[in-house]
Amino acid sequence: LGLCALKMAVTVYYHDCLGRAGAVIRMLDYAGIAYEHEHDFTKLAAVCGSFGANEGTTFAPPVVADGDYYISQSVSCALYVGKKAGLVDGVDELKIVQYLLDIVDFFEGPINFAYKSPAATLKVHLQGDDGKPARFASEMGHIERCIAGPYYFGEKPCAADFMLCNMIDMAEYYVINGLKDKTGVDIWAPYPKLCVVVSAIRALPSYHKTTSLKPGPAYLVVPASFYEGY
Repeated sequence: LGLCALKMAVTVYYHDCLGRAGAVIRMLDYAGIAYEHEHDFTKLAAVCGSFGANEGTTFAPPVVADGDYYISQSVSCALYVGKKAGLVDGVDELKIVQYLLDIVDFFEGPINFAYKSPAATLKVHLQGDDGKPARFASEMGHIERCIAGPYYFGEKPCAADFMLCNMIDMAEYYVINGLKDKTGVDIWAPYPKLCVVVSAIRALPSYHKTTSLKPGPAYLVVPASFYEGY
């Protein structure tokens, strides 16, 4: 292979936004690993069984291709790219998997899919109901306890830090920024270690390399009328 081919050995197959591929893209940028972001639907369909591909072992985007190696699912892709970027070195790999799964589980529900339900559902998730503690507080409290500080495992970022920041970027884009405008409440404020992680990742020069891509698909952004029911 020539030098140009080697430089573009990594391809990230995902829609024309960051979305669930955001952590992968930001880790590649952080490590200075050259890649191509392929969002043409025909190309996605060729590697995703969910879009009609009947060969290969990857079902839905994101898909990361590194030479002849293909892997899908946001957690698997984040772990693979994290290893390639040196963001898994010297830490407990199984705990990183747990943290990645925690983050995805906690955000890909009433928050990042808020558009699917009435605002009252999100309110119960964030504030609790009938004297019961909020599920959100339990989940974010768990994340807070897992972060050693300033990052998950101490002084250096790992794959989980990038995943956490990306999920919060999406959540704010979809619904949380608008909610803050309405209520004046910063839902992240009670979780200072979480806030430090997000601020630190956003402060990285590499974070600003990808400025043309939205945090997620526009159809997941709730309309202004959503907040009337909160």
